[in-house]
Amino acid sequence: MEEFLDTKTDAGDIGSGLTSTVVFELKMHDGAPLDIGSYTINYKDPTDNSDKTAEYEIRLDGYRVDDDIQFISAVVEFGLLLRDSEHKGTASLANIIERLNALDSTTSGNAAFDDEKRIFLEMVNKYAK
Repeated sequence: MEEFLDTKTDAGDIGSGLTSTVVFELKMHDGAPLDIGSYTINYKDPTDNSDKTAEYEIRLDGYRVDDDIQFISAVVEFGLLLRDSEHKGTASLANIIERLNALDSTTSGNAAFDDEKRIFLEMVNKYAK
């Protein structure tokens, strides 16, 4: 924790305007609280190069799994299958394809049509054959 709080320690950089996605699997038990944790992000303010910290609570109430989260979960599941990971559990190509087909953004008739998601679906379909 000490190293995390030391702003002189290089923790790697994500350039301005870029994003990073981190995926964690949480297995909740029945009766788990809605307030499940928090996370902290340390960063430099690009306007004055000062050190900043942002803290966020993780709550499950009112949470909606959108197309982007469903897509990310399909990519992770596909990776587990490709590596034949010991953590793949019940992952399957059929589950991935079903989840991708259910996305609003994979159908060309939808205003949210997304080429990257459609191309990934085509790749998974080809791999499944």
